[in-house]
Formats: sequence, C-alpha cells, structure tokens
Amino acid sequence: MASGGAWAAPAAAQTSGQVNINIMAPVALSRVDDLEFGRLTPGAAGGVVTINPGNGARTTTGSVVGAGGGYNPAHFQANGLVNLIALVRLPNNIVLQRVGGGGNMRVRNMTVAGGGLPMLGGAIPVTIGTGGTLDLYIGGDLEVDPNQATGVYERTFQITVNYL
Repeated sequence: MASGGAWAAPAAAQTSGQVNINIMAPVALSRVDDLEFGRLTPGAAGGVVTINPGNGARTTTGSVVGAGGGYNPAHFQANGLVNLIALVRLPNNIVLQRVGGGGNMRVRNMTVAGGGLPMLGGAIPVTIGTGGTLDLYIGGDLEVDPNQATGVYERTFQITVNYL
C-alpha cells in the first residue's frame, strides 16, 4: 500500500492480434443434363414416377407405366475449392405446366446423389472432390394424376450451391 492509504494503479497487460480473411472464388455451376422422366402412360389410378439420382433408375407406382427410355436424373457440375463442403439447395416442389395449357403435374422430394451427410437447414451438404469438381445428380418423384392429359409438361427449376 502506498503512503497515505492510496492503492497503486495495477500495471496494464497488452498483447496484439491479427485479422485475416481468405477471399475465395465462388462455386461455378453448370448444367450438363435435364431431369427427364421419359414417356409414361398414366392409367386410371395414376401414381408416382421416381428417378433415382444415384443409379438413374426409374420406378413407377399405381397404374403408371413407363413407355420406353429417355429418362435420367438431372446432372450439374460444380467447380470449386478442393475438399470444401458446399450446400446444395433444391426447390421443395415444382409444378410442371403442360405445353399449350390444360394441365399440370408436380415434382416433389428432389434429392442429390452422393451427399452422404445429413441435411443442414434444408440444404444437402456435399464435398468438392480432388480436382475441384463435383458432379451432382438430381432425381425426384413425379406425381401423375389418374388419366393425366397427354402432352409434354415442363418447367425450369433453380439449384443453388454455396460453400458451407
């Protein structure tokens, strides 16, 4: 204690720190192929047509019958930084419109092959592989109404890929 009853001020301790940031190029994304359900006949009961993104297989339920080939998962290619995790966001559902009007169909449960990780906030985590390239294959379930009107049905959908 200092004379006169006053306390001496404690010595101040200081150190320094550094601020860093790494600005990265965004993921580049390109479309290779569209999601194709092929040719179908609906039947009296309708049903669901599924495209498996992992193996490209098409399955049908109800009275829906596949009528030949021409089906495949959508294929997108992402290019980014090696071994980084990216999040893929897909729409919850897509309403296809009949060309010329007069009908619609719904695609639900869109999924990505090869994610291998649990969903995070509605997005599918994937890892960009060696070489900085990741092939994304996307499938889903097409709902076919009983006696669905004949014709071509189509719709554009958005896919978003961002680093985690």
